[in-house]
Amino acid sequence: MVESHESQKYLDIVRVLSVKERRFLALYIEDMNATKAYQVVSPEVKITSAATLGHRTLNRIKRKVGGTEKLLEAFNLGLDRLFGEIHRKLNAMETRYYQAERLGIFEDNKTQMDAVELLAVLHGFKRGSIDAHLSNADGGPLIIRYEAVGLIGGNGEGGNGEDA
Repeated sequence: MVESHESQKYLDIVRVLSVKERRFLALYIEDMNATKAYQVVSPEVKITSAATLGHRTLNRIKRKVGGTEKLLEAFNLGLDRLFGEIHRKLNAMETRYYQAERLGIFEDNKTQMDAVELLAVLHGFKRGSIDAHLSNADGGPLIIRYEAVGLIGGNGEGGNGEDA
């Protein structure tokens, strides 16, 4: 759900949309399904028409507000939020217990590795050619290999194709 409807970006978007478009957008943001959102806004429309009309409505809204990025920013779903979440996950910690006794706070390796994998994908890598090293709870290395894809100097080859 949207954190705050009080932001200026959100208010600027709301002003340029009709009531029907606002309702459609709220439903779309909640479910990410333009067909379902359009069916709720216009229940008399057949599902086959709702798919096309939902797509058209979403594109019209994007044009009215100045593009997808502005729309995402207004709902706090833009790049700032994405990078903030990645940063938070890169530094994730967890409390560990053993037989109901608190052992302490440790790095959350699973969450950190998920963030490293997402960062690698955002930078154009896929599993295969570079090593991302973190230590696991036992102090041993966790290694994932990535392959450069479409980067300057990256030929899409590399590594031995093995996943660790």
